[in-house]
Amino acid sequence: MSENNMFEQKIEDLEKTIEDLLELQKENHNNLIAFAKHISALETIVIDKGLVSNRVELERKIKEAEVRLGKYTFK
Repeated sequence: MSENNMFEQKIEDLEKTIEDLLELQKENHNNLIAFAKHISALETIVIDKGLVSNRVELERKIKEAEVRLGKYTFK
């Protein structure tokens, strides 16, 4: 393979890699949106069930849980 052909192949490989990364970014974005919708729905359920009275209390309880969970995670 000539040097010119190798260079062109590398460019094609890079273009394919960029396309793949853009597709992964799009999928990741869609997954994050879906995740946010699920979290919002869970917050609504928790409030509706009377487990907390409002979002401020919910956020406080989430922070408390994060602190407790932090004791069991590796940093």
